[in-house]
Amino acid sequence: MKPPLSDKERVRAFSLVELLAAIAVLAVLSVIVLTAVGVVRRNAAETQSVSRLRNLGSAMILYTQDHGGELPAPWDSVTGDFWRQQLYDEGYLGESSAWREVPGQSEPSYMNHPMLSCPIQDMMHPDAQRTDSFAMNRFLGKVSSPTQAHGAERLSLVKEPGRTALVGNGQFKEPRKTYNLEMHPSIMPEADARGITGILYADGHVERIPIVDVPTTVSAADPSGITFWKGE
Repeated sequence: MKPPLSDKERVRAFSLVELLAAIAVLAVLSVIVLTAVGVVRRNAAETQSVSRLRNLGSAMILYTQDHGGELPAPWDSVTGDFWRQQLYDEGYLGESSAWREVPGQSEPSYMNHPMLSCPIQDMMHPDAQRTDSFAMNRFLGKVSSPTQAHGAERLSLVKEPGRTALVGNGQFKEPRKTYNLEMHPSIMPEADARGITGILYADGHVERIPIVDVPTTVSAADPSGITFWKGE
């Protein structure tokens, strides 16, 4: 008969309750860590998005200085020109080694230039065919037709530049997996999962605001809409 084990030799096994408790603690810790990582990633994307919009505002100002004060055309149906391509082709966005290859574009161009790309929308739409996600206010800049409703064509004509939108997050077009290049009350800026969207104002400052605060009409009955969209 073997002698009884000493206290040092005796190995205590986990009970089922203790094992389940340990697993529960690990699960809770995993959720906390993943949540913290998600928050850090989202905050970094928001900071980078604001920075890119601010840099885009500087590019717009340089463009107007070289073009007699005129803003680029959001989209010109006659010439086919539009603001993203104009800024890129004329060198206002600068060269970048950070462009990203996407299914719809494998070479550097305005379609995947980082300054035209919102990191938050990159996270929201990883299957996008292009990353140029920022959209220009349709009511500002040159227009292709005299019958098209528009506002100020020059920054100097915007009455309250600190309240008039210049560029924002373009709506994602699901069938084509690209982004609208214009925004207006019928094609509102895109908001993130929390209902927040980024706006570059005509005076160069950037805000992330609730999408519900973006005016949905441009009429005499809503002066804030006229100011926000038309700059009048």
